Amino acid sequence: MERANVVNTEKEARQKSRIKELEDEVSTLTATIKKLEDGGEQKGEDYDKSKETDQEARERLVSEILGEYKKKLETYVTSPLEVREVRHNMLKLSVKVGFLKVLSEHLEEQYNTALGIAPEACQCSEDLRKRFHDFAYRVLQAENREIDHKINDLKETPNEMPKDVEEEFKHLLCLQEKRNYLLKWNTCPKRKKERYVTAPDHTGDEEKSHLSGDNEEENEVEGAPKRTSPSKSVKELLSKFTKKGGDINMNSVVSDSSRRDS
Repeated sequence: MERANVVNTEKEARQKSRIKELEDEVSTLTATIKKLEDGGEQKGEDYDKSKETDQEARERLVSEILGEYKKKLETYVTSPLEVREVRHNMLKLSVKVGFLKVLSEHLEEQYNTALGIAPEACQCSEDLRKRFHDFAYRVLQAENREIDHKINDLKETPNEMPKDVEEEFKHLLCLQEKRNYLLKWNTCPKRKKERYVTAPDHTGDEEKSHLSGDNEEENEVEGAPKRTSPSKSVKELLSKFTKKGGDINMNSVVSDSSRRDS
């Protein structure tokens, strides 16, 4: 009996020792693989950026800008609108006006960004065009309707506003009017199955965007910004939206669009 116990104890000890050795080997192997992957990814990025074509550069930048601004919209507009006090109209008048003013400023930034990258987005792959369409025509407009609804409720406030709140409210109405103006530029002519961006380039040809259509009410807007040739527009996009190292300079997206709209 004692001998059997000794044998079992030795067997368990050997098993534990072997398990420990295997764990160490796995840990070492995992660290080595990660190191190799990190090095390979870095080399791959350097290679891709140095060899990428105008089309690849365009799609990479548009994808990065869409991803970044979708996160900003969620943080600065969507999430605040879902706060219980906001949804149930529990904020004091002065707080509500200031709150909606801040959200309106962030939403205007989003529209300026959509307008800034629209010419490039319409030349990207089908998946990217759909992402842009969803962001510009659905997500942004849904948030715009929500904010407009709350602003319109304030217009019907029976009590007279204090002077300081009234000034803030006038600013809020100006932001609403400007955003609605941007909305006109952010629509395309209505088509049965396709939308067309009526922004003629230097050749005078109309370019089809192939953005999926729906039954939204849309108005054709005259005087849409003219599009430059693809190669030139990509270079402009690179110079305006990137810094050294290939990172996106988000401030330049908004400032450039704002200067163009003014």
